[in-house]
Amino acid sequence: MAVKPKAPSVKVAPPEKNLQVPLWKKLEGHQMSLKPLLNAQASNKLAGTLLFAGPSGIGKKFGALVLAQALVCETPLSERPDGAGCGVCGPCLRVAGRQSESLMVVEPDGAQIKIEQARDVLQFITLQKLGRARVVIIDQAHLLGPQSGNALLKSLEEPPAGTYFILVSHLPNAILATLRSRSQLVRFKPLSDEALSKIIGSQDEWLLRAANGSVEQAKRMSEDRGDYETLEHATTAYLEKALEQFPGEEIAALRELLKDRTTHGFVSSVMQRQITDAMKVKGGVKIKPSKLVKALSEKPTLDLLARKSLEFESDLARNVDRGLLLEAFAVELGR
Repeated sequence: MAVKPKAPSVKVAPPEKNLQVPLWKKLEGHQMSLKPLLNAQASNKLAGTLLFAGPSGIGKKFGALVLAQALVCETPLSERPDGAGCGVCGPCLRVAGRQSESLMVVEPDGAQIKIEQARDVLQFITLQKLGRARVVIIDQAHLLGPQSGNALLKSLEEPPAGTYFILVSHLPNAILATLRSRSQLVRFKPLSDEALSKIIGSQDEWLLRAANGSVEQAKRMSEDRGDYETLEHATTAYLEKALEQFPGEEIAALRELLKDRTTHGFVSSVMQRQITDAMKVKGGVKIKPSKLVKALSEKPTLDLLARKSLEFESDLARNVDRGLLLEAFAVELGR
C-alpha cells in the first residue's frame, strides 16, 4: 500500500474564514489573467504545466489556489457558468481549508527547494488520484536548483493524466531554462491602487504608490514606514546623481541599506516605477512627471534600462555583490 508523502512546509495564507464563498469571488485584480485558464480547463485544453509570473506579493499564489479549486470541483461545469469552483462541494471546501488530498503546495526549505521536496512531489503524483484532478503548486519556483529541477523535468514535460503543475515566481527569468520552456507563461500585473486599497484597508496615497501593487510590500512598509521612506529617498538620490555623474557616495549609502534582504524588492520596484513613468511620458501619456522621470524619459536607452532593472532584481535575489550591481546600473544610466 502506497504511503502518502509528508508534504513540505506549507506557508500559504491561512484557511478562508467563509469557506463556502468560491475563491474566484475573493480574487482581487487578476480575473483577466485567470479567465482564459478557466475557459481552457472547461474545454479540456488547459496546459499541464503553468508558470504564474509577476511582481512579488500581488496574489499569484492565491490565483493558483483559485485555479486548483476549479480543477478539483465536483459540480458539473454546466452549473458553473464562470468555470470557477462552486465553493460548496467537498473538494472545493478542502482546497479553501488548505486540507485537500488533491493539492500539494511546495515552498522553499530555507534558501532553496531541495531534492527531497522534489522527491515528495514525485511520490505524490504517483498516488491514486481520488478526485477530478490533482494539483501541485510550487511557490518561488526560481529557487528550484539544477538537482531538484531536473528531478521534476520529465513530470513537468508530461504530467500524468489529470495532474497539473503551477509554478509561481516573481523572477521567471531565474527559473531553469529547461523548466521555463516546458511551461505556459501566465503574466500577473501589479494590483491597481483600488484593488490594493480594498485588500489592505487603507487609502494612504504614499503607501499605495510605493507598494507598487504588492500586498506583501504594503504590509511591510506600513510597519516600518520611516525605514522605507529613507530607502526610497536613497534610491532616488542614486538615480538622479547617476544621470549626471558617477554616484560614488550614493552607491555606498544604498549598498549599506541593502544589507537587509527584505529591502531588495523595494529598491527594484522604486527603480522600475520611475522607469515605467518615464516610458509613459515618452509614449505621450499625460502624467505630471518628477524631474527624475522627465530626465529618464529623454534617455535613448530607456528600453535597455527597463530590462536592466529587471536583471538587477534577479541578480539581487541571487546574492550578486550589491555594490557591483549598483555600479553597473549607474554606468548604464550615465551612458
